[in-house]
Amino acid sequence: MKYLKTLLLSLKKLFSSKKGELIPISLGSDEIVTRAILHPLFYSDSKRKLKREAFLPPPGRKDVSVLRLKFTSDHSCKRHARSLSYKGQTYRGLATLLVDVLSRINELVNSVVKVSIIGSALDSKGNSISGKKVYSNSPGLPMHADILYSEPVAVGKVQTEHRLIADCMVKNSNFFLDPNPDMAAWQGPTLSYTYPEET
Repeated sequence: MKYLKTLLLSLKKLFSSKKGELIPISLGSDEIVTRAILHPLFYSDSKRKLKREAFLPPPGRKDVSVLRLKFTSDHSCKRHARSLSYKGQTYRGLATLLVDVLSRINELVNSVVKVSIIGSALDSKGNSISGKKVYSNSPGLPMHADILYSEPVAVGKVQTEHRLIADCMVKNSNFFLDPNPDMAAWQGPTLSYTYPEET
């Protein structure tokens, strides 16, 4: 009996200390990333479609925050999206984009501005985690990534090149309007990515 109790305690300790899946900095071409969609900044209720701002960095910045679906769940993506608090903005749903498609946007858009994507895990205080391994069960947002533009969006200037890229991302993304935005859990269809039909 004592042996069995010791064995059970050892197993419990082993499983409780087990690390989650290691998250590499580089993203696989088959990875899907999700973007929180807020109204009215990223989504038009009247037109029922995404705006370019959904994939456009704010002025003075060159990063667009996304989550790596492979290392999280639909529910966690929604929970994070609902936690974002921007004055006058309301959560509407989630957009998905395939990394392979994102990597080809530089070919689709003839622009001097280019885009890339990299894993950028954040700790529970929102600070970047660098110089150490990150696992799927690490505190904070270990599944965080950034779509990076090669140039920041200039403040107070029309940024045609950036807009062309953001428009292409919108065109090639999938949008999932949340049927129950006030509920904590995701109750819409399983988040996925389907190549858009050619128009």
